[in-house]
Amino acid sequence: MSEPSALTAADRAFGLACPHCGLRAMSAPRKWVTGWGSVRACQSCGQRVEIDGLRVMAVTAPFILGCLALAVWAGVGGRFSPVLALWCLSALALLGFLGYVLAVPLRRVGRTDPQAVAQARRLAGEQG
Repeated sequence: MSEPSALTAADRAFGLACPHCGLRAMSAPRKWVTGWGSVRACQSCGQRVEIDGLRVMAVTAPFILGCLALAVWAGVGGRFSPVLALWCLSALALLGFLGYVLAVPLRRVGRTDPQAVAQARRLAGEQG
């Protein structure tokens, strides 16, 4: 288990707070590569957290539906600009990414161990 760290504004914005201890659970890149349903240990308190799969589906649905609408539009419309398609896909990908990192919090797995939380907060207080 690595050293606990207090939350920064970016950590709060990216939903990196541990639902058990309230400290930083993981880095943003690690959250990005964590699939929903995958259980990880919080880097601060060591308790188990996961990505909320239902929330992932909700925030990525516009990206998926937008891609499908773009494909239908390209198939039905005779004149279709590839440049416009790339711009639309880029905008949809950016919206999907931002939705994922900003709107999908971590969810607790199992019960919270008060001793682990107290120890993580004590260590974070000593460092800060």
